[in-house]
Amino acid sequence: MEFGLLSKRSMRVLVSSVAVATGLTFGILPNAAFADTAPTPPEPETVSNDALPTVQVDGVVWSQVVVGNTVYVGGKFTTARPAGAAPGTNTVPRSYILAYDITTGELINSFAPTLNGQVLGLAASPDGTRIYAVGDFTTVNGSNKYRAVALNASNGPATGAPTSIATFDPFATGAVPKATGATPSPSPTPEPQERTR
Repeated sequence: MEFGLLSKRSMRVLVSSVAVATGLTFGILPNAAFADTAPTPPEPETVSNDALPTVQVDGVVWSQVVVGNTVYVGGKFTTARPAGAAPGTNTVPRSYILAYDITTGELINSFAPTLNGQVLGLAASPDGTRIYAVGDFTTVNGSNKYRAVALNASNGPATGAPTSIATFDPFATGAVPKATGATPSPSPTPEPQERTR
């Protein structure tokens, strides 16, 4: 092999590099992939990274449930602020649960129950009139509600504290686990206990 001459392998690498550079320059290679946020049916709907107007909280959200145009949010937070507001500004108290309008992102002021511990899970009744919450709380709006409560979703009083459903009494006897997708180890069945009130 003489100096100045390229080996066959070097020549292949050079030709491949020139081909790729030419393709990139003249658009022969396919363009980068992107999400079509308005696909033509029957293509499935996609999402984008566009900014969405939504309420911000000062902690973590563990659970959300949507009823119509209302999103109910539960987690470990004590204040909420409007979309776009800087942290610490325009905050309103929200004790571990709140609701906002899914179309506007605005906080729903008529839904503001006061819990004394985090909400780990939420569910809605089939008719959407009740929101069930479970978590680490023991009181809701000053009433004893040990780890589970059913809240009136549709007509909270003007004070912003929706009424809890008095007939809902699940009697949770221990900690309510956060849904993580993991299956807990089986535990022995506890002995029945007499309830006292």
